[in-house]
Amino acid sequence: MTIAEYEAKFTELAKFVPKLVEDELDRTHKFEMGLKTEIRKQVVPYELTTYAAVVNKALIIEREVIDERLERERNQKKRNRSNEFQGQSNENVESSNKKSTSDNLKQMNINKCSRCGKAHADKDCHWNTGACFRCGKIGHKIADCPQRNENRSTQAMEGSQGPKTQGRVFALTQQDAQASDVLTTDSEN
Repeated sequence: MTIAEYEAKFTELAKFVPKLVEDELDRTHKFEMGLKTEIRKQVVPYELTTYAAVVNKALIIEREVIDERLERERNQKKRNRSNEFQGQSNENVESSNKKSTSDNLKQMNINKCSRCGKAHADKDCHWNTGACFRCGKIGHKIADCPQRNENRSTQAMEGSQGPKTQGRVFALTQQDAQASDVLTTDSEN
């Protein structure tokens, strides 16, 4: 789950427990504690006091973490390629590695958003345009999205009660009951 997706879900769920996030510091702390460990370790030391600042910092750090991961993968591929080309001359290996790396970098940065790191132009980012993350329309947020309400009403009409969860059943035999030292009485008698 990306930070943008986590923030949208956090905001949506926060409406159900307003007491837990009623002031800015509580909201900020709860959001920080739900971040992935590698991102949380980098956000918490800033001691940010506003929710918006924590979300922005988490987005920036997430983008850096993704960039670092891509760089490691590229370096690993370079090592693998250099092992494959050991029979060729060093000049051929160096030139082919430089060319393929620069081509990969160009392809990856063409439509990479500087705000969220996803594959679209900065001007099209929902964070920058203020558009809804669900339907992409401007004028409301995901929590107030009309499509969200349509999906709920469709599910209700189909008789869906939400995700099915498995229940637990505990069985007690007469021997277990007699062996137990716990006293249970019927409160109606």
